[in-house]
Amino acid sequence: MKRELILWIWSELNKLFSESSKKRLERKIVQYKNRLVKNPYHLNLYLRLGDLLLKQNRPQAAAEYYRTAAGLLAQGYHSREVTVELIKIYKKILALSPLDDQTCKDLGEEYSRIGQHKKAYNLYFSVAENLYRQGFYEKALKLYQSALVFAPDSTIICSRCADIYYRLGRSGGPRKPEQETVV
Repeated sequence: MKRELILWIWSELNKLFSESSKKRLERKIVQYKNRLVKNPYHLNLYLRLGDLLLKQNRPQAAAEYYRTAAGLLAQGYHSREVTVELIKIYKKILALSPLDDQTCKDLGEEYSRIGQHKKAYNLYFSVAENLYRQGFYEKALKLYQSALVFAPDSTIICSRCADIYYRLGRSGGPRKPEQETVV
């Protein structure tokens, strides 16, 4: 009897703590949103809101705030520090939305900007493969074409592009980029 009572009390305390924690989190989110109204270009507010929304188990909403933060950061001069920060943000977004082709493209460009061409290629190729497997052919095609910049003689990429062109009913095929191979 004592043990059951103790377990019940413990359970009720946990519920109270959990509800209190949820309310505190919601209040913080409202506070940050209000601060954003006053200062819509404050990068850290967007990042913090994204983090709070993740704690609230709202990954898509979090990803939107991360995208906005990345957009604000990408507007200015791209020092190495800015590129490194953008890479961190883009990785967060891709962790939440692994098939986000635009974020993949942006992350690949940042990798290229700092000379990490192999990472850019691997990213483009792996996300394109996932998109291809799930039937998002247009999006996959764009990423395969980005990967071709780094590996213009890749038979698997050319084969995938040809298959996508066929599936989409297009003639032609992948065009090799006019840049040199940089991998």
